[in-house]
Amino acid sequence: MSGDVENTPPITDEASSAQNKAAPCNIVFLSIPPTALDAPLTGYAARIIKESDATLVLNFGGKLMDYVRRQSPQNLMSLSDSRNLDSETERELFSLVNYDISTIGLALDDVRVSKVPTGSAWALGLRPLIFRELYAAHRLRRILKEDYKSIVVVSSAISIVEKAVLSRLIDLQRRGRVIVNGVGRIKNGLVENVNVADITTLRAKLGQRRHSLDLSPKNFELETLAGDFGAIKGEQPSPADVLLLHLTDNAMFHQNILPILDELQNRKVNAAVLMSGGFSTDLYKGRKLAEKWNVASVNQQFSIKDEEQHLRIQDAISDRIEASCLGLTPPVSWAPLIASHSKSYMKRSINQLLTFHTAFNVMIGRTKASSVYMTQSPDTNPLAYLAVAACGTRARPFYSFSSFLNASERTLPFVAPAILLAGGQHEIDILKTRNSDIAAEAKVVGIPALDALIQANKDDERLKLVSVLDISARRPIVTILTSRASADDEDPWIARILRWGASQDIDIVLARTNRSGTKDLTLFKNMAKAQKWEHVSIAEEKDLINAALISSDVVVTNKPSLVYSAISTGVPIIQASISDDSVTSIEAGVGFTVTSEIELQDVLSSTLLDDGYVPEDIQVRRKTFLARLNDGSTETAAHRIVQTFIDTEGVISFETPFIEKLMPGRFPSEIFNSLTPANFDDI
Repeated sequence: MSGDVENTPPITDEASSAQNKAAPCNIVFLSIPPTALDAPLTGYAARIIKESDATLVLNFGGKLMDYVRRQSPQNLMSLSDSRNLDSETERELFSLVNYDISTIGLALDDVRVSKVPTGSAWALGLRPLIFRELYAAHRLRRILKEDYKSIVVVSSAISIVEKAVLSRLIDLQRRGRVIVNGVGRIKNGLVENVNVADITTLRAKLGQRRHSLDLSPKNFELETLAGDFGAIKGEQPSPADVLLLHLTDNAMFHQNILPILDELQNRKVNAAVLMSGGFSTDLYKGRKLAEKWNVASVNQQFSIKDEEQHLRIQDAISDRIEASCLGLTPPVSWAPLIASHSKSYMKRSINQLLTFHTAFNVMIGRTKASSVYMTQSPDTNPLAYLAVAACGTRARPFYSFSSFLNASERTLPFVAPAILLAGGQHEIDILKTRNSDIAAEAKVVGIPALDALIQANKDDERLKLVSVLDISARRPIVTILTSRASADDEDPWIARILRWGASQDIDIVLARTNRSGTKDLTLFKNMAKAQKWEHVSIAEEKDLINAALISSDVVVTNKPSLVYSAISTGVPIIQASISDDSVTSIEAGVGFTVTSEIELQDVLSSTLLDDGYVPEDIQVRRKTFLARLNDGSTETAAHRIVQTFIDTEGVISFETPFIEKLMPGRFPSEIFNSLTPANFDDI
């Protein structure tokens, strides 16, 4: 299972011997906690970053990356340097994560509480940890091939992921590829040694278990978990037909849930809300969801009364993880093993699952709801998974997409067995490639956020979503959406596009994101006012920005992650990486990259004026998307969703989606080409 993304053939014994003769790379782990980012780096830590051949930051950018960049390292890299959402490497890494989740989930399937597979839910919670470990392992492997003599690995903490990467480095050290010189942490301006002996202790325990041939997990006795009202905070819930799960507080949830709340209120359908965290309750202010406010939240201070049960679950998970590491299909990563032996992580994660499960039982029991609605995928969110499983014969779960999704298979969450309330047929077509039975059960009902957006902007002619037949009847629209974190770099080419738009009779929409550090648009407002430019519009409200992205002919950005809505509609994207040597690849088939102002203007002109310049697949996707939005239906997506709740007759008992969808045998062997898996054989 060795090799890398280029499908390099396995290393032979001769090649391995030759590699071992080369001087090993010296590696130092350095943890710089967030509290230390305000003070300048001095002494040994500053010197080693400056003098090492390369520095790898174990995250996807952010403040830590900016802080390390200011230390003037010779070669600075992060996990996001080579990320390409549509690349084969990233697809393979996501497949490896799914492989690991399925392997662990199968091993933990018998750890059930009230017949709900709590062990499998715990495995789902490892998804981001496993992905970061595997991506770090892949990135480190690529760096080691550059034959650097010294590397500093920088992180914000020595957490489960960092220890998992250290376990991989121990394997490389045993093979003579690297020398791990130590692990340090910045504390009070000085470097403090960090003892990571627990890693070798854990490896020794695993080796001892293999030596004793104790590879079978102990039997787990089925547990029961009664609903205790103390598990939730808020007024006692009153009867409701629909229970809404507020599992996240991101903007996508807000945009979709508000139209549904309005529709429930208009049709006098009683509803209740269970929030899984300390989220804002502004969404529900002034709303009477049933006889009362009917909004409750999981009580984070609630402690499970049966502490012995809590410990039994922890021990059972740890026992099965160890056995799975030594089994026929061991996990690919070290993260599950290290997580299962971390007392603080286990206590926190198990308590979260049991508390939510208890609170969910309370809400279902008190409201007698027949429908449960969530916008989180039950195959990526452990709490959504618990809710789907806990519905049993009491209620039917519904799940809808929170936002647009592109055509990449890895971006589609597993949905079975919740009903898919998707935004378009293309998501269901992708689902068919994974599970045709579930796809047959899916329904196209539209996206609530889009309906609200269209209604809010129906009087704005330039931002109005028009039918396919009317597209040619208006002037072209170009939306510019950038981070504007560095105004010196971006302002010149933005101004150039504004002047070009005036000469070409093209509408320009300037959109400002709400990301922290983004400069305001006053400069361009004053510029347009002074020139009396009517072709320039400013969009700062989220609804207006989304409408501009959907109705534009071209989107220009320096941050492809900001325009997923445009990607899904098939709008061509131009990524401007001017005055920047690094060009991040964007999704294949939806855009272009430019590195100079002249090139930007040339591509923009060709995209708008040459009918054959934009790939046909982009044009087809755009027409299909706009046709679906303008199907003449008088019902909104929210209306159709609420009607589905009302039409639910009785309840259906579903098998949980985990085992059905994530079987290890479903993953081809070539996914292991991305990286060398965790070495559980050499313990």
